[in-house]
Amino acid sequence: MYQIKEGLSFQISLTTRVMERHFERLLAPHGLTRLMWCILVMAGHYRITKPSQMADHICVDRTAISRVLRSMELAGLIAREKSKSDGRGRDVVLTGHGSTKLEALLPDARDCARHFDEKLAGDEPELLKRLLGKLTEGEPVTFSEF
Repeated sequence: MYQIKEGLSFQISLTTRVMERHFERLLAPHGLTRLMWCILVMAGHYRITKPSQMADHICVDRTAISRVLRSMELAGLIAREKSKSDGRGRDVVLTGHGSTKLEALLPDARDCARHFDEKLAGDEPELLKRLLGKLTEGEPVTFSEF
C-alpha cells in the first residue's frame, strides 16, 4: 500500500507549511505577507531592484511579483523610480516606511529562523540544507523552467 504520510514529499511539504505559518503569524500584525517580506529584504538588503530579478531570485511568477508590488506601493512600502542603469525600466526602492518595517521585523525574522534551527543539533542544519540541495540538483529551479 502506498504510504502518503511516510513519503519524503509529504514530510517536506508539511515542514514547509509549518515553517511558513509560523512566519506568517509574525508578519500578519504588520500587514505583510511572506512575499511582501521577501520584496522588502531583496530591495533593502540585497539591492535587487528589478521585478524580473526578484521573481527569479525567489522562484515565483513575475505576475505575482507585479501584483504584490502594486499593493506595496499603495501601502507606501515601496516606490518605483526610473532606472538609473536603464532609462526605460523602473527600479523598486524602499520608502522610509518600508525601511522602517524591514528593520523592525528583522529581529523577529531571525528569531523565527533560530526557532527551527535550534530543533536540530550540531551540524544538522547544514546537513539538512545539503540534503535538500541534492534533491533539487539538476531540477528546474527558476519559475520560468517549471
